[in-house]
Amino acid sequence: MPLTGYEATLSGTTLGSLTGVKEIRIGGIEVSVVEIATLADVNRIPEKIPGKVNESPMEITFSYNKTVYATLRTAAKARTEDTFSLADAEASAHAGLGFVSKVGDLGLDTENDMVFTAILTPKTSWAFTPSA
Repeated sequence: MPLTGYEATLSGTTLGSLTGVKEIRIGGIEVSVVEIATLADVNRIPEKIPGKVNESPMEITFSYNKTVYATLRTAAKARTEDTFSLADAEASAHAGLGFVSKVGDLGLDTENDMVFTAILTPKTSWAFTPSA
């Protein structure tokens, strides 16, 4: 379930403050599974070992603001990498180098507010700092 974005702040070192966060969906971490098998395996059941760790992107829904929308679209088109920082109302934070991988369509939410969703993908991973 997504977190409410009220009182959350998102900023980029290059892009600056991105206001109007309504909803936040922070992706998890997934470890790929590598199967190892040899011709000598008589039972033909491969051994499974942990592989690469992949961090999922963050999906952030914004109330429409033409400046924020244009800034995110421009960053996506230019494939701009930026150091993002997302802090929630309880002072937990996700931060790291990433890029805008998608800026979605404009639509209306259940409160009849015009909204759009942007996806921020980490270059490697997000650093998480829990609230105290």
